[in-house]
Order: sequence, then structure tokens, then C-alpha cells
Amino acid sequence: MLEMADQFDIPLIELPLPTSFSDVVREVMERVLVQEARHLTLLQFRYQKLSKKLLHGGRHRGISGRAGRDAVEPGRVDGRRQSALFFADG
Repeated sequence: MLEMADQFDIPLIELPLPTSFSDVVREVMERVLVQEARHLTLLQFRYQKLSKKLLHGGRHRGISGRAGRDAVEPGRVDGRRQSALFFADG
């Protein structure tokens, strides 16, 4: 098994005997769901902010510029860096 894992570059994780697979999956899924909830909260904040600008006569140029920056830098809100919101892509 070790040779095959090395051959295909697949990590093997050894768990102590009393650890059940379902406990590991539950812990990982909880972390993933917390991360997704943070992401959705950020998206909701941006949507509300954009809606307010549009409803209160925000300039189109300013709105599209901010939307472009947010697309390029999704970890920023109002120019401030938000930490631990997203998994890094490399």
C-alpha cells in the first residue's frame, strides 16, 4: 500500500485505533462549512453594499471599478484585508 501511495503521490494518514472515520469526516466537514458560511456572509455584505449604492444613486463608474477590484482581490472589503476568509490557491 505504501508503494502505491508513493507511486500515485497520494498521502496516507494513519489514525489511532479508537478514531473512527466518521469522526474525521465530521471534523473536516464542520471546518469546510464554517469557511463556506464566512464566504457567504462576505458575499451578502457586498450584495447589500452594492444594492444601497444603486438605490441611492451611486455612480456607475465607481461601482464597476469596485466590483472589478473585488473580483481580483476577493479577500478585501472596503480596501481592508480580511484574513482567514478563503483557502489560498497556491
